[in-house]
Formats: sequence, C-alpha cells, structure tokens
Amino acid sequence: MRALVLVALSLIVCAAQLSVAPLFPLSGAVPDLGLVFFAALAWRGGVSPLLVSAPAYAGWFALLAGRSPLLVFVAYAGAAAALLVLARPEPGARRPVERVSGAAAILGLSIGSVWTRASFAVGSMLAGASAEPWSLVADVIAPGLLLDLAFYCLLVLAPGLVGWLLRSVTRIGSRTYAV
Repeated sequence: MRALVLVALSLIVCAAQLSVAPLFPLSGAVPDLGLVFFAALAWRGGVSPLLVSAPAYAGWFALLAGRSPLLVFVAYAGAAAALLVLARPEPGARRPVERVSGAAAILGLSIGSVWTRASFAVGSMLAGASAEPWSLVADVIAPGLLLDLAFYCLLVLAPGLVGWLLRSVTRIGSRTYAV
C-alpha cells in the first residue's frame, strides 16, 4: 500500500513538474520538482521510499514528457544515487533505517541537480543541439541548481521551520501553564 502511495505521489509531482514548474523559469532552466521530492523523501522518510519513487517518477516523466526513457532513467537514477550514497544509519532505530541528514539532503540535491541537467544536456547534444560548455553551465546548470535549492527551501525547509517553532512555542506555553 505504501508503494502505491509513493507511485501516486510521484505521478502528482511529475504532473506539477510538467505544468507548474515552467511558470518559474530562470535563464533557460526551470526547477526540477522531482529532485526536490527525492531530497525531501530521503530526509524525512529515509532511503527506502526513494527506491520506489525514483523509478516511478522517471517512468511517469518519460511517459508524460515524451522523453527517451533510458535517458530519463539514467538522469534520475544518478540523482537518487547521490542521495543514497549520503545516507547513514539512524541510531536507536528498531529496524535498520537509513536517513539522509538535512545538510546531506541539500548536498545530494545539488549533486543530483547537476547530474540530471548534465545528462539531459548530453542527450540533447547527441540529438543535434549545439555543444557550448560555458552556455550550458551559465544558462542551464547554475540557474537550475539555484532554483532547485530555492524550491527546496520554500517547500521543505520553511514549513519544517514553522512547525518546529510552533512546537517549541506550545511546549513553552504548556510548561508555563502547568506550573
């Protein structure tokens, strides 16, 4: 059941990637919501949900965007592998759960962002696009990395910070009134 929920979430994120993300362009790049989803999933849920959602997202993206399935799977498998490499065992867990820390999730998101955009660029170059390295870095990879990090901060870190602040305020309030 959990795997079906992850596949459905992957479809929703893929639909958002293809419909909402193009509304936020920066110099020829758009945020990759799939990578943001992978980093949030690895940070909050561990790496086992990532093993289901990454291939599901790649399949949905290849199907809905009309891209080469092999290219999409290579791009997103490399991004997921960056997060898998950064995982560490969680101490004190009943079963072996590997999580990615917050800083490691940001690092994995950065590595995955560069890998995914470089993979798609190589695919475009093999299909006949011009191969200008500086233009690729300045117009696609660097702005895309900045957009991915900005969307990660807005969609994952900011709500987590607000929740943490609200929990701390309610704890302080309950201690104050309990005395």
